Amino acid sequence: MKFIKLVGVATLTFAILITNTACEKSLKIKDISNQPVVEEQIVPLQFKDVIIENTINEINENKIQEILKQHNVGDNKFIIFTDKEDTDNFHSGVIIGNKIYDFGIVSMIGNLDELYSLQELGIYEKHLVKIQGAMGANYAPTNYYLIDNNVPQLFLHTEGHTQELDIDKDGVKEIVTSVPGGVATSIEIYEYNNENFSMVDINENLKALSVHLEDNNIINVYFNDQQSNSKKFEYTEKELREIK
Repeated sequence: MKFIKLVGVATLTFAILITNTACEKSLKIKDISNQPVVEEQIVPLQFKDVIIENTINEINENKIQEILKQHNVGDNKFIIFTDKEDTDNFHSGVIIGNKIYDFGIVSMIGNLDELYSLQELGIYEKHLVKIQGAMGANYAPTNYYLIDNNVPQLFLHTEGHTQELDIDKDGVKEIVTSVPGGVATSIEIYEYNNENFSMVDINENLKALSVHLEDNNIINVYFNDQQSNSKKFEYTEKELREIK
């Protein structure tokens, strides 16, 4: 009988030791789970296909009132001119051989040297001419043109100031458009694949008040008019990664 009691005491002691050990392990697990976990915010972006409508018209030289500027690009002459039927705006266009093409309005009437710019670009294995105009303080239409078989084509039209930047560092440049609007500034990113453009509006995707591009690859996002309430993101393959 005494032997049985001793075994019972030993068993009870062993059970208590197991219970205490399990409690200690449970407490340790609980402590770990309460530690803050810093998660990287990744925002997938919704791109839309870009539809390009050709607005180029062949015109007769009798429509031109005066050619104000001429830029020779190869054998072609890109021009800024006034149209006899439009006295409120400057037009841009190109002369190819004996044909004249009107690209449409490039800017309002004013100091011409401050209202437009023309630049040759080599991008996407194409030779393009970029013409940027001004139609107001916050409206700067930008157009990219391509000459194919002696016929001008509109390659891309955007509504703001553009830059050609490899912001996702994949070796291919994106076209980034910034549209100033006082407190609110918006950014659109254009990707070119398989002879077509797709575009994402960063403000719309993030429901942000204002978005600014910094250092060519950092996107600073403001969700209200408080400077302290902002987040910084890097643009990667069709997504944004928050920078902590």
